This record gives sequence, structure tokens and C-alpha cells, in this order.
Amino acid sequence: MASEIARVLKNKNKYEKEAKEQQKIDITRLNNEGKFRVALNKGVEELRILMQDEGVDYAEIHVEEENLALFNNALYFEELKEFAITQLSANDFKVERIVVL
Repeated sequence: MASEIARVLKNKNKYEKEAKEQQKIDITRLNNEGKFRVALNKGVEELRILMQDEGVDYAEIHVEEENLALFNNALYFEELKEFAITQLSANDFKVERIVVL
């Protein structure tokens, strides 16, 4: 009986430790996504200002490797729907205005 209780407590502690580690991972991921979203909004505002100039047809941007997965997801965000984005290389993208005729 005592060994059964010890086994149950050991499994409970193991489960709680794994759950706490997963929670830390999730909080870090959400924090990184939030920081990326803020930086993305700032970058989009800069692109809007840049694209207001009639002499500017497009901008080329470079995305750091650690942000590439987040940027690929951001391509579907509302903030980027006003731009046509073409991938030039693994980390480089061409951003153009979408022209509606």
C-alpha cells in the first residue's frame, strides 16, 4: 500500500513538473509573439508612410531567422493585407502596394 502511494505521488510530481515546464514554454512563446506583433505594427506603419511617396514602388525587407516563422504566419494578418508580398530569398521579401483599378 505504501509503495502504491509513493508511486502515485511520484507520478503526480512528475506530471506537475511537466505541466509547469510547458506553462513556461507557452508564456515565453506568447511573450515573443506579442513583441513580434508590436514590431510588425510599427514596421507596417513605416511601410505605409514610405509607400505614400509616388516614387516608391516597393520596399525590400529582411527578416531575421528567429522571426521567420512568425513573419510567415503574419502574412495572413489583417495588417499586411494591403500589401503584395513576394519572397525573394529565404529571409528577404519584396513588399508592394496592392493597386486596385
